[in-house]
Amino acid sequence: MKKNISYKSVLAVFLLMYIGSIIFLNNIIADKVFSESENRRLEQAPKFSTSQVVDGRYTTNYEKYITDQFPMRDFWIGVKSSAEKLIGKKENNGVYLGKNDFLLERFQKPEENKFLGKIKEVNDFAKSISNGDIYFILIPGSTEILKENLPAFAPNDSQLEIIEETKELLSHKINFVSIYENLFSHRKNYIYYRTDHHWTTEGAYL
Repeated sequence: MKKNISYKSVLAVFLLMYIGSIIFLNNIIADKVFSESENRRLEQAPKFSTSQVVDGRYTTNYEKYITDQFPMRDFWIGVKSSAEKLIGKKENNGVYLGKNDFLLERFQKPEENKFLGKIKEVNDFAKSISNGDIYFILIPGSTEILKENLPAFAPNDSQLEIIEETKELLSHKINFVSIYENLFSHRKNYIYYRTDHHWTTEGAYL
């Protein structure tokens, strides 16, 4: 019984030390504004207000802030990704661990009603313009252009089909600019980042 109590006490002390160290590091390390590895802005400390505490927004926003500003966050994300790669996992939160170290975001077709709604908005906008040329472009992501790097049998919808369908549904007043063929013909070049669906400077130049 004494050994069991002693074990629990030691465990509790270590847990408190761990939590304390996280709080301490969060207080001395400056918050990051932008994550280059994720290409997005990180959550900042929410401003305290009684109304936000009452309706729960403060707690929700603070949890997001702690998650984004966790000490050595990029390091632990890297460790997690490396471990999953070692055990053969091919997908993580909708992102495929592809060949040649590419991270490729799974593409799913938009819901039909939402898709048609967006097309209508674009056509209505074109209709409201009496003078001037209107150009429209849909940029295919790395998952479409570099699909040979996808894991075998990985579920992934065709972006090209959406591009072609959009072209057919747009008003004749709109000049549709197709860049798929140009990007696909240069797919052997470094036109997309390995860890991001955005194109590189070379890809944008094409």
